[in-house]
Amino acid sequence: MASAGFIGRAEELGELDAGLDAAERGEAGVTVLAGDSGVGKTRLIGEVERRAAERGFRVLEGECVDLGSDQLPYAPLAAALRPLVRSADPVLGELPDSARAELAAIAPGLAGGTRPGPGDGQAAQLRLFEAVLTLLSRIGEQQPVLLVIEDTHWADRSTRGFAVFLSRALRDERVHAILSLRSDELGRRHPLRPALAQIERAQLTRRIDLRPFDREELAAQVVAIGGAEPRPHVLDALFARSEGNALFAEELIASGAEAGGPLPSTLRDAMLLRFESLSPRARAAIDMLAIAGSADDELLALATGIDVEVLRDGLREGLEANVLTRDSENRIGFRHALLREVVLDELLPGERSESHLALARALEATEPGDVASCTSIAHHFHAAGAQREAFTSSLEAARLAEEVAAFGEAGSLYERALSLWPRIDDAESLAGADLAELELRAHRSFYGAGEDSRSLPLLRQAIDRLDPETDRMRLAIALGELAYTLWARGHAEESRANLDRALDLAGPEPGPVRARLLSYRLRQHLLQGRLRHAIEIGDEALRTAEASGENSLRPFILARLGSALFAVGRFNEGRAAFEEAQELGAADPLLEGVAAAYANYADSLMLAGRTREAVEVIEAGHTALAHASRGFRWIGIVRSEMLFGAGRWDEAEAALPKTYGTDGVAWLLRRAEMALGRGDEPRAAEALAEARERLADALEPQYLATQVILSVDLEVHRRDHAAARALIEEGLDRIEYCSEDIARLGQVAAAGVSVEAGAARHARDVGDADAERRAREGADRFMARVEAAADDAVSPLEAAVAAHARADHARAHARADEAELRRLAAERWRDLERPYEEATTLWKAAEAALDRGERGAAARDASRALEIARGLGSRWLVDETEGLIARGRLSAPAEAANGSAAPDERPFGLTAREAQVLERVARGETNREIASELYMAEKTASVHVSRILSKLGVRSRTEAAAVAHRQGLTG
Repeated sequence: MASAGFIGRAEELGELDAGLDAAERGEAGVTVLAGDSGVGKTRLIGEVERRAAERGFRVLEGECVDLGSDQLPYAPLAAALRPLVRSADPVLGELPDSARAELAAIAPGLAGGTRPGPGDGQAAQLRLFEAVLTLLSRIGEQQPVLLVIEDTHWADRSTRGFAVFLSRALRDERVHAILSLRSDELGRRHPLRPALAQIERAQLTRRIDLRPFDREELAAQVVAIGGAEPRPHVLDALFARSEGNALFAEELIASGAEAGGPLPSTLRDAMLLRFESLSPRARAAIDMLAIAGSADDELLALATGIDVEVLRDGLREGLEANVLTRDSENRIGFRHALLREVVLDELLPGERSESHLALARALEATEPGDVASCTSIAHHFHAAGAQREAFTSSLEAARLAEEVAAFGEAGSLYERALSLWPRIDDAESLAGADLAELELRAHRSFYGAGEDSRSLPLLRQAIDRLDPETDRMRLAIALGELAYTLWARGHAEESRANLDRALDLAGPEPGPVRARLLSYRLRQHLLQGRLRHAIEIGDEALRTAEASGENSLRPFILARLGSALFAVGRFNEGRAAFEEAQELGAADPLLEGVAAAYANYADSLMLAGRTREAVEVIEAGHTALAHASRGFRWIGIVRSEMLFGAGRWDEAEAALPKTYGTDGVAWLLRRAEMALGRGDEPRAAEALAEARERLADALEPQYLATQVILSVDLEVHRRDHAAARALIEEGLDRIEYCSEDIARLGQVAAAGVSVEAGAARHARDVGDADAERRAREGADRFMARVEAAADDAVSPLEAAVAAHARADHARAHARADEAELRRLAAERWRDLERPYEEATTLWKAAEAALDRGERGAAARDASRALEIARGLGSRWLVDETEGLIARGRLSAPAEAANGSAAPDERPFGLTAREAQVLERVARGETNREIASELYMAEKTASVHVSRILSKLGVRSRTEAAAVAHRQGLTG
């Protein structure tokens, strides 16, 4: 009763073909294919897969599995990889050992290297995601790839996370992904909704909502099924009842509509008619299959107790009735999920429980002990009400889920075991752990999944349960984890209090627990800018780690200690700490200690004003890590920052990882910085909005200061001084509250001076004396902060920031030495090899010189700023500088070098008549008064004024008057 040919969908096929065309060209993409149950998504995907295969695509497909509240981690990914593993595809052998080891965790049978422990939750999962992306990319080098994940409304947490990752990570791979889902399943609280919102926001994602058939398409379907045109009244009835739903139409036709029989009132009734004609043996097999979802005949025979040959006859009936289908791996399943749901609804509660129990025992006897089979077994035991078996199998499945970084699923399985604990007499013996330990495991799993709202209550329960006398070290570790989590959520005081208590419990004697807790304290102090405290704690943490043999901690401690030493000017000691961290970190399979050492070292050099050295160090780190998962990603983000600072913007964009993973704030800030430099304000605003949201509870000045300064820069570009001023005030308050980082406070205060300078100049242009006074007072206040920071400066970068602020302060007060101060600041930036800062400073120097009529000097400054801006690719700065040169009729570079200006050129390209009009505008005359005095029509005077405003680049007569006074254009 299914049509042999493919019906309609020309528009949707066109969109999907366009996605395949793009993938062939190296333009990756994601299509979300949404539609109601039975509307034809699977049939459309099948047609696309057929077309893709004919075009030479490698088609990889997997579907999400419905286990109710349980979830099979990575079920569609495992299914998509299975054919590659079974055929021993050569591409698997070409993967890096680290990627093959990660993939082996979800693809049993794939020989991989030694896979490191999961470590940090999100980082561990990200390694797996990147391994899948590496595989897709490698296949794409040989042939384009179509990846299909069906039924994502049933996707497990980990698969949802992968879908979000993929939508953001794909760029120039020859890959197209299709994610199908049921629109009618997505209620307001459906877990897919947040992930779907992120997927659909991604630049490369498109969504197709599959509509039902229209009347003509339904007629074509009937012809394709029955071979004859339907009678008009039959077609009318089918269309009215099915509403164009392809599956419902098929079931209605199967119910006898063609013969003129009564039409079932619902899709469920239509489907039930399919099963009435089947034999009891077929119904028994189908009932068990509804519990299993899909299975091979041997598993079904074992679960039902029916002889395998008899059972096969029953399954054959279902296949011939087009109720069941067989896949490429010889597993039997339902032709449509709705058919399975109808069968399940017909089973009595007792029948369901018995079938779940039988299937669980059959799975135990036949399935491999991987995470998917163990999760299925746990699900069926729990659904059967077999509490003891559900308890033990849930614990085993949770352990295996942790090993594949499916932390959310592991947490849910641990939660189930915790709920069963009171009902199991010997629960502690079966678990091999007490209740507090199980709560800690559940907490760590949810923490790894980023679900703090579920993690924290479990951690607090475990802490309350642990005895300070008998469980002293376990309690200390748990309190340390609580402090770590609270810090990330912005609860600084509570975090410090818990860490203090943890250190008291650990005692003063060196040991692995104390070493770890001290490393947490070191991190707190460093991130808050409490540098001298950080050095003291770092020295103690290092001694404790060495004494207790915690060598894995030493690279991280040394990397953080090196940053603190650099920040206080102890450069040689800091350099030694970084170099030792690099050497020790080489023993870590993930090289994360090495990554921390290189990244912190480069960042410290950059903050110290040693731009070239910073780039050299980060390039060495990029080479040393060679795709070592998260460490390599972090190096990529820092490398992008260093290259941008050095003026190598194209390289900086190429270095930035394609998606941000767990390093979201740093990635977003780099993206915003590059967008602002280029002049792409919408892109910058989007990145900064998300960064601000992520920093809502943050305490780290390294991120807060950068976010504030970039946000202020954006508002200045928009000429919104009030918004910029508010951001500065808020930023200073937040950073002062959490930090002693004088250098970054000075940077934010310097941005404040710049904002007030712009506000003061604008106030002068519009003749607002009160606003100018307030802006000058603000500039004075911020400048005092900058000078205080400069007094404690240990690096030339801080001196350059102060020099820049002094020039802005001069602008706020309309001082005559502004241009000279700008040039001094530009020299500082040039010495530091920061071309962008040098160019923006010279552009402002040209403005200041032009204000004072020093057109030769202005031309020289503007020419150099324009040269640098063009080299960088800073569109906004090129436009601003070219506009300044055009408005001021500044001389060509050669003339500027001689200090001369063309004698016959008037500033701003004004004609003689326009100069006369401007002089009268500056005196405050109206258009009527100007027209009368200069013997012209009032309308002509209005046209002259409009042209003058345009040439001066101002928006009002008041601003034009201010420019005329500054340029000496008045009589």
